Amino acid sequence: YKIESETQEDSQSIFKLKKQKKEVQNRQINYHAIFNKDHAIKQQSNFDDLVGLQEGEIAINPNKFIKSVSLPRYQAVFFNTNNQFLRNINIRSALNMAANKKDLVPKLKDQTIIANPFFQFDNIKNIPDIKINIIQNLLIEAGLKLQNNQFYYNNQAIQLTLTYPNYQVNPSKNKTNQIIIEHLIENFKKIGIKLIPQQYDLDIFQNLLLKKEYDLILYGQDLGNNFDAFSFWHSSQAKPNKLNLSNLKDP
Repeated sequence: YKIESETQEDSQSIFKLKKQKKEVQNRQINYHAIFNKDHAIKQQSNFDDLVGLQEGEIAINPNKFIKSVSLPRYQAVFFNTNNQFLRNINIRSALNMAANKKDLVPKLKDQTIIANPFFQFDNIKNIPDIKINIIQNLLIEAGLKLQNNQFYYNNQAIQLTLTYPNYQVNPSKNKTNQIIIEHLIENFKKIGIKLIPQQYDLDIFQNLLLKKEYDLILYGQDLGNNFDAFSFWHSSQAKPNKLNLSNLKDP
């Protein structure tokens, strides 16, 4: 828009705007994401003329520059409520507490552990203490039976699979995931539930993810510039190829 005229009325300026016709030009931007030192070495030929530059400085080729990007992304374990066992909210609450995030903090010192993914609130870092007897009581109230430190459901020992990806381009993610997996196996065992890890290469993992074929899945979600997670949890997204990874719906 441009200002076509200006008038004064009751000590106020009133502007009349006129919409301008402007041709929109498409511009192609090529970028290379660098995850770590090893990945940078493999990608070196793409940014030789950027070596030694700081963010914002222009290379000899004026079309190249360095820009760091912070993505509002979190990683979590999602419970698939298509699994009849996991539809019970007491069972999900118990497993959530059993994750024992406070003990995970010193194992992942370079990561920020949060209580929940609702970034618009200030208390996401307030992780509550857990007590095994409270967790086990929740499971008993849900109809499970505890025998010899193992919970049973419909006379079957409870075993849940945890699906997670194998990152070949960024292997540091595999190290982080392995720490998380081992922590969860250990802490689920304490409350009497066996967790079976299942790692897949990305092509197979993505297929399982889209079809929602898993019990639990370890994965990350990128919220973009809007911290509202509405689109990730709405019932309309609880379908194959949709964003609601827990398939959570209104009762």
